Amino acid sequence: MNKPAVFSGFLTLFACGPLLATQYSVIEIPQLTRAAGLNDKGDVVGGNLFYHHASGVVSQLSDALSLSGINDRGQIIGTVRTESPTAPPIQANVWLVSGGEEPLGNELSEGLAINNTGSAVGSVGDFHAQSHAVMWRLKDNSTSGLPTLIQTDPFPGGFFDPGSQANAINVEGDAVGWSDALTVDADGNPLGTATHAVRWHNGVAMDLGTLAGTAFSVANGINDKGEVVGVSDTASGASHAFLHRHNRMIDLGDLANDPKLNSQADAVDDRGEIVGWSEVRLTADNSIAQRAFVYSSGKMLSLTFQIETKSPLFGKIRLTEATAINCHGWIAANGFDAANLQDHAYLLIPRGAHRNHCLAH
Repeated sequence: MNKPAVFSGFLTLFACGPLLATQYSVIEIPQLTRAAGLNDKGDVVGGNLFYHHASGVVSQLSDALSLSGINDRGQIIGTVRTESPTAPPIQANVWLVSGGEEPLGNELSEGLAINNTGSAVGSVGDFHAQSHAVMWRLKDNSTSGLPTLIQTDPFPGGFFDPGSQANAINVEGDAVGWSDALTVDADGNPLGTATHAVRWHNGVAMDLGTLAGTAFSVANGINDKGEVVGVSDTASGASHAFLHRHNRMIDLGDLANDPKLNSQADAVDDRGEIVGWSEVRLTADNSIAQRAFVYSSGKMLSLTFQIETKSPLFGKIRLTEATAINCHGWIAANGFDAANLQDHAYLLIPRGAHRNHCLAH
């Protein structure tokens, strides 16, 4: 992603921005330039770094290629670069905050998410050709392949290998991601393939469809209520963030209310608060930039505008993507310093009462 141009009229734009629903204090996470995962303790992972919120210490996992998620038990999911001639060059791995690590199988694989029961998801296979969604269970050291939406090869020749990937998992063990899907004509004859958001429940793949009957959607997050968020192509040609609940996919639009601009939802908490990114048009030169959003109570708000005015970072940073939100409503986001354009990861903490229901998690 190219960095957006710096907008010097931030305060003027702030005054014209949306009404404040929730304001956030902001912590710039040392050393970390991109946040990927967040737990209910406020710990953040990304790249090969782990940020321990209680101490403020950042630790490096030197063998990690990428870290994707962390649960409340201190288990970190990601992908490790291996040096052994008998192991694949990269494979899914779990690190323990307390020390130690455990490879997930012995296949070329990628670890993407982990829940509080120690079930993890990602994909296995040759990523230059095809990947397949998979679930690992640490408690019994088992691996389960997740089915695709296409069960049998519909095309002559028998060479079609449908692909899939699992991107997130909730406490119930329901996973979401994407799968190749079949497109058919009015008579049910196969025409080709598409990519559809999918939810796996009890090992069964459920097609979540797309917005406006298009051919592309991907699910990126799921909460413990089974609400799913992601991105789908739309009839206008743009891709938009979606919320899927009650068997219905809802278009969340974009920050500019412009159907031709893109957006994407990355995560959702149990209160239905959704985070992700959206394109906007900058007032200064009408150029398109990317901004992080939080969606709550039917409104999509730019997170940059929700930083409380007393924060030392107010007016000094631009938030470009919110990648995770925890039970307390804390948000892990990426952005950059408006003065020097240096990338940083941030932790946003909402102002207001503590959410007591999170203590049971």
